[in-house]
Amino acid sequence: MESKILNFPNAMKLAQILGKYIGVEKIDAQETVLDFITDVIKRINPFDYSRSMIILTQASLDEISKLSGDESVNLFLSGLGKNKILSLLATYKTIGFEHE
Repeated sequence: MESKILNFPNAMKLAQILGKYIGVEKIDAQETVLDFITDVIKRINPFDYSRSMIILTQASLDEISKLSGDESVNLFLSGLGKNKILSLLATYKTIGFEHE
């Protein structure tokens, strides 16, 4: 299993979920994913983490639940990197979508 590069609709779904945990209004283009990821992982609730993993891997919840903790976190981090999460959230903010 691997994280995918998302199409625009799925990328916006991911941004909507993660926008609750990353202050899109405070995004600095100079920051790195690692500057935010620890805080996100500490704060994200299990339901949103699962939804994010389903979007990032395009796998079922059953498949994701079989992953070890390390595998899951590595896929999550890889997916955020592949999809340039900070740029994605900045785009999400620019378009004017609001998170749930």
